[in-house]
Amino acid sequence: MNKKICMSILISIFVIFVFITSVSANYYYEYADPWYDTEFFDMNSNYYEDSDSNQVTIEFFEKGESSYIDVYVPQNDYNLQNEIYECIVDQTYDSNANITTLKNEIREICRNYGIDNPDITIKSPYGDDSFIYLGKARGISMEPTIKDGSMFILNKTHDIHVGDIVSAKYHPKNIDILKRVSVIKGDEVYLTSDNVNGTFVKNGKEYTYEGLRTWVNMSDINGVLIDMYYDESYNNGYYGDVIEV
Repeated sequence: MNKKICMSILISIFVIFVFITSVSANYYYEYADPWYDTEFFDMNSNYYEDSDSNQVTIEFFEKGESSYIDVYVPQNDYNLQNEIYECIVDQTYDSNANITTLKNEIREICRNYGIDNPDITIKSPYGDDSFIYLGKARGISMEPTIKDGSMFILNKTHDIHVGDIVSAKYHPKNIDILKRVSVIKGDEVYLTSDNVNGTFVKNGKEYTYEGLRTWVNMSDINGVLIDMYYDESYNNGYYGDVIEV
């Protein structure tokens, strides 16, 4: 094969390659955004920069999500988004926090970013304006209701009733516990274990135990149980609070 034929073949291959690349690039952009390179696209691409929107949306996901909070803010401001996310985490651990205090804190953060009247929407599968968080049970004193290692979802509220299962701060051991509400007397709440007496085996030796019964203040209540499940595969990759039962 002479040099002219070889050169022609190489040039042809190059031209075909350039053509295919060009077509693929155009197809990619058209596929990614059908409005690409149109007047509408140009207007939409500047939305976050030009918008004076005051909408803040917090979305709590249902069970099975390892990252279960999404925060959407005006102008897609990462710093504002991050501050709101940290606020949610901080209020999760505050037993006196609830949906009202959460919204108030978010409003204060938004004001620092020049958003004086944010329109705050909080969504969850358990109802709008529900402040939910994940927990993991450790212990057997609530069996058979709650199995050791079970995942559960709590709604942060002090609106509780006799028969509810709640998370509360237990000051003598400085831990969070998960117990059933047996008595409510003013601001005092009497919590009990479902599994009142029982035995367990550790290192081949059998032990007996007595389920916890204790009074706590209403301000120590951190949330009420609204859902529970046990998933071995998800359990191994859990991110959240471990609460004694």
